[in-house]
Amino acid sequence: MRTYRLAFTNSLSVAFRPRGAPGRWNSEGMVVVYTAEHAALAALEILAGWEVYASLQGYSLYRCTFDEALLEDASGDIDITDRTRTRAYGDAWVREGRSVALRVPSVVAPESFNVLLNPDHPAFRQVELKALGLFSFEERIAALVERVKE
Repeated sequence: MRTYRLAFTNSLSVAFRPRGAPGRWNSEGMVVVYTAEHAALAALEILAGWEVYASLQGYSLYRCTFDEALLEDASGDIDITDRTRTRAYGDAWVREGRSVALRVPSVVAPESFNVLLNPDHPAFRQVELKALGLFSFEERIAALVERVKE
């Protein structure tokens, strides 16, 4: 399986060792790496939180490749808009070490999936990480975000 990550760093080790900031599927201090099934979804996820970023420049794209046997699918009965439930689910997944990867539905793109990685799982070393270089948002998208910020 392949997934993609956009990170505001050109360091592979930094991109896959986040500081434990809270997300939809993890609480503060719980270290989870968010990836997406497509590079385009990774970009859309960044755009969904554009207001907290100073700029859309400076991102690097990374590809993760791993065996699907390392992947667990999140339960289909979770309301993905309920952060209390999704965080509890993701936190339990990390604490229990059930798998190195957890596929979860994307909130920003229906019928699409993000894949969470647990960098502290013993099988994480089986995930092949590759830096693909700088990622640039197309000028029309960057201009749209700049207009909205004004």
